[in-house]
Amino acid sequence: MTQNSISINRAMLVGMAVVNLPVLAIILIGIYVVFIVSNTYDLNTIVSLLGFLVAILAGWLWWSIAVPRWRVWALERVSDRQTLIHEAIARGLIWPPGHFFQRTEIRTQSVRER
Repeated sequence: MTQNSISINRAMLVGMAVVNLPVLAIILIGIYVVFIVSNTYDLNTIVSLLGFLVAILAGWLWWSIAVPRWRVWALERVSDRQTLIHEAIARGLIWPPGHFFQRTEIRTQSVRER
């Protein structure tokens, strides 16, 4: 084990905190704002549905940006990479390799290189 090694459970906890928790917050706050604005200004259903869609897409955008960075961070710090990937898939943090939604990850050049 290297000096930088951490447990898989700790890496998963960090992943849930920096990836999934903000996704949930973005979506819920977005939906709340749409609900308040829709009721305040008496917007029609289509505008409200578009607002809900924007909230969901904003959450997905955060996931798409945060997951590759978390994966690199975690893989550089755990000793058993396969178990980390298996646990991340099992806990819904990442998609299985080759899954369509995995293609929505946004990786910078530095993340790809690492």
